[in-house]
Amino acid sequence: MTSSKPSDADKWRQEGNNHYKSVDERMSPVVNILRLQKSLSCYQKSRTFSTCESETASASKNLALANWKIALYSSEAGEKWLTVKFYFEESFKYFNEAFRTGEHIRDQLWIDNIMSSVRSCWGNMLGLVDSTAKDRLEKARIIQEVVHMIPAKDIQADCFLDIARIHFHSGITAIEAGNYCDCLYQMKECYYPLNEATRVGVGLDTILKEVKILEEDVNMHTCIAKAMQSRATGDKMFETIMMDEELLNMDMVWEVIDWYKDSILQARDLDIKLEAISLSRLGTVYNRVLKIGFKAKEYLKKSIELAQTLRPMDVTSEDWYLSCTQILEKYQQESLMQEQEEERKKKESVLKELALELNLLKAREGDTYDTFLTWLYDKFPPKNPMHKLELTKKAEESDLQVKYRCLQKAVIHYHPDRVNEATFGLKCKVLYEEITKCLTKRYEEVKSTM
Repeated sequence: MTSSKPSDADKWRQEGNNHYKSVDERMSPVVNILRLQKSLSCYQKSRTFSTCESETASASKNLALANWKIALYSSEAGEKWLTVKFYFEESFKYFNEAFRTGEHIRDQLWIDNIMSSVRSCWGNMLGLVDSTAKDRLEKARIIQEVVHMIPAKDIQADCFLDIARIHFHSGITAIEAGNYCDCLYQMKECYYPLNEATRVGVGLDTILKEVKILEEDVNMHTCIAKAMQSRATGDKMFETIMMDEELLNMDMVWEVIDWYKDSILQARDLDIKLEAISLSRLGTVYNRVLKIGFKAKEYLKKSIELAQTLRPMDVTSEDWYLSCTQILEKYQQESLMQEQEEERKKKESVLKELALELNLLKAREGDTYDTFLTWLYDKFPPKNPMHKLELTKKAEESDLQVKYRCLQKAVIHYHPDRVNEATFGLKCKVLYEEITKCLTKRYEEVKSTM
């Protein structure tokens, strides 16, 4: 019985294996690289002379393993990262080819070994990337260049998620530094890897859940960055308007308002402080430019209310908060002065109506305290029926003490605070206020003699 003659592909693969097995970790990396390159040459010829998918799959697997080892020894030998990366890329390319070719003709053990090698190779590359890349963004770029060559869907999906995370955290760093432009750019860079992670992660529930969470975070911080951008645009335009207040451009004023409103809407329920600052800016425009007080107060009060919800964060020393409180205090003072002026005018009108009663009080200025009090309690009795005049002298009291006591009680009985305006009217309240003034004057005179 004659044995089958090995094919040319088998011969070259066997020769390549001999070179591959001659690699010795005790030798220098340069020597091992030379031996592996010889094996690569043989494996390439084996692949060229392959006559069936089984031979192609074996040759591709061997090419992947040899390139992987060359990448590691090249790094150990101090080669440039571009060289190391090239061999890793070649390795993933041939792992992918081996998987695609052997997927339907090889047994599951062979496929599992391929996948296991891919994961180990990827882990080696990531370890070198972490120590080589200048920053996280360079790491993302390197990963993105090779991720499509990886046959394992779970690894691919994880890689796309890693890329998205790198851009996301770079955006967070940017927004913390106030750089909303860079944040917006980094958040946009998240969309492609997230879409790819969703595409290749079909059926991988854990991956898809992580994609959904990260998408929500990206959308949230995109809105925050846009809110910062809108506020900054409004600030710049407002500053331009204020440089020439005499030639006020009302179209530009309304555009500023639109930018601040957009900032408020973008930040709502996402960044309370940012929303509060934009509200304070909007209130300032209505106060300083449009002179519409009630609208200015509405926005400024809302800004202060939101600021108070930030506790324990303290924003009371920040410029925007101080500006809010100063403007509101000005409005409160103006409102108080207006109320006082209205009260004064009301009171003047009532005093004119009380001319007869006031003349009666004036005519009694020369009466003794007991004569005056007797007349007063009879003519204009206190509104509380329990308040009665008591002129009876007690055993332990002197005449001066009786006088002091009676006047003191009379001031209390006639005090305007004891007159319910809703029940007795403003005219009665003002009259009793004038009576209290007369009583207080007599009381102070007696008190000064004691």
